[in-house]
Amino acid sequence: MRALGWLREDRKPLLNAKLLVLGHLALNVYDPDNGYGEEVLDFEPRTVWWGSANWTVRAGSHLEVGFACDDPTLVEEATAFVADVIAFSEPIDTTCAGPEPNLVQVEFDDAAMAEAMEEMAEPDDDGEDW
Repeated sequence: MRALGWLREDRKPLLNAKLLVLGHLALNVYDPDNGYGEEVLDFEPRTVWWGSANWTVRAGSHLEVGFACDDPTLVEEATAFVADVIAFSEPIDTTCAGPEPNLVQVEFDDAAMAEAMEEMAEPDDDGEDW
């Protein structure tokens, strides 16, 4: 559970989106040139649910409505929206008065990583390359 918005500010907007992206996990192998690849567990979105449900104790006494849709364009856009919200959100127990996102994208320097791996590699006992 994460939070997004301003703490105790009447005039600041709060996120009030009741939206779920449903899908399944798939084990995919990403490999260069049909060699040995890296196995990655990916979430593959399939359906979007949205509605008025608050999922609180009082929800049982409310008239709620919800819809599900598997339109690929809507699923893609909703997934992007949820990913943006998660990236901009913060832990639920935050004490910050305003939004202070703590999840950021990381840019990797692939050339530097490859160079570092070469430096760390130990030579073979017989001196021959594989």
